[in-house]
Amino acid sequence: MGASVRYLKRESSGRLAYRRDFPLPLKPYVPGMVTQYKRTLGGTDIGDPACSAAFAAAGKEYDRQLALARKLASQTFDPLDTPMTALIVERFRVNLLKADEERRTGLTAETLTRSARMESNELCLDALRDDFLDANPKRSVTRYGELADELAQAEGLYIDPKSAEF
Repeated sequence: MGASVRYLKRESSGRLAYRRDFPLPLKPYVPGMVTQYKRTLGGTDIGDPACSAAFAAAGKEYDRQLALARKLASQTFDPLDTPMTALIVERFRVNLLKADEERRTGLTAETLTRSARMESNELCLDALRDDFLDANPKRSVTRYGELADELAQAEGLYIDPKSAEF
C-alpha cells in the first residue's frame, strides 16, 4: 500500500492533482476569491520526475498566493524603493523577451495577443529604463503603476498605492 502524500489527489481521470484549501478568512484576498488551489500535475505517478516537479511548483505557487493574500488582508506593504523598482523593471524586461521569443518561434492565438501588447510595450521600455537609471521610482510607477502593481504582485509583493512613493 502506498504512502499518503498531503495535498495530492487522484482525479477521476486517473491524473494527479495538487489540491489545497485556502483559509476561509483569506478568501476575499485570494486572486479569483477561490477557496481551494488546484493544479493538475500532468501525470498519474508521483514518482515520475515531471509530475514530482509539477507538485513542488504547485506547492510554491500556493505558498506565494497565500503570502500575498495575508499581506493584502493585513495591509502589510512592501517598500517601493530603488531595489523594488529594479525588480519591477527586470520582470518587465524578462516578460518582453519571453513574448519576443514566442513571437519569433511560433505564433498561437495567445501569442499573437501578447505580441501585439509587446510591440506597444517596446515603445515604453526605453522610458521605463530611463526612469530607473534616473533612480526615480515615483515617476516609473506614475507612468506604469498598474503594470508595476501587477508585476509586483506576481512576485508576491504588495505595494501601497497610497504611499508617497507611488
